[in-house]
Amino acid sequence: MKRCAALLFAIALTTSAAERPSLVVVISVDQLRYDYVDRFAPFFTDGGFRRFTARFPNARYRYAATFTGPGHASIGTGRPPSQSGIVGNTWFERSAPVDAKQWEWYFDDTT
Repeated sequence: MKRCAALLFAIALTTSAAERPSLVVVISVDQLRYDYVDRFAPFFTDGGFRRFTARFPNARYRYAATFTGPGHASIGTGRPPSQSGIVGNTWFERSAPVDAKQWEWYFDDTT
């Protein structure tokens, strides 16, 4: 999933350094397994998804948790969660009133 998103982001950056783009669009596809790119490649067309594909066989994460929020922040900023400050999909504001019922799902180990 995140590998595909990183691939798409890298392709968007293929413009030469002399031609600095005024806008970069990042397409991130959640839940897209890495093997789907090869599996469905015969169905991609030159004017469609095939133009966005690239290969990065050594793509690695320098952090253990691969949640959506931190992953997208890393794609957009190039920084790991420890530097971007986005370390999870959920967070709370310390100064906000606490509603314990609202957080039951978070602490429930059975789900």
